[in-house]
Amino acid sequence: VGNGIYSYQSVNGVDWEFTHLDSIVNYNDIAFGEYHNQSPWLPYFVAVGSFGAVMYTSNNGASWTKGTSGVSTSLNAVTFAYTSDGLSMFVAFGDGPGIYSSDYPYQSIIIYSLTAGETWIKNSSGGTTRNLYCVGYGNGRFIAAGNSGVMLYSTNGAAWNIIKSITSNDIYGICYGI
Repeated sequence: VGNGIYSYQSVNGVDWEFTHLDSIVNYNDIAFGEYHNQSPWLPYFVAVGSFGAVMYTSNNGASWTKGTSGVSTSLNAVTFAYTSDGLSMFVAFGDGPGIYSSDYPYQSIIIYSLTAGETWIKNSSGGTTRNLYCVGYGNGRFIAAGNSGVMLYSTNGAAWNIIKSITSNDIYGICYGI
């Protein structure tokens, strides 16, 4: 995913083909997950972007459907996880609203979907107002990071806690490894 209305897909990482997302926003991140909250289990891709844009597909990118994120700020990162209570969920992270919001005053955006990207639920940002740029999931824990070294963790994707940061630099990437 990237700038504008385009995405590209590959089955082998060498040969790529164009896919049209049918939108005019920039997409910042994409995640893949095998969605178990319905039958039959289906593989889904979810892309997130500017102005709260969300697109999802269950047919390997052949066609995309707009989701409803419920937010209007930029979504910068998305990940998929099987939670400790057995749910399949996508979690997306983004910029703080920049202006007062009665839902989450001056807090950064964290939303999650139990419907494979179709609809999203806003949840606590753990008290941070910093923009969140990246997320990783592994060993039963989400870790999100962003502006000025802010770091958060969650074990269920809904409740978030601030981690004492080791840096004041922006963090743009995080990943889990064995």
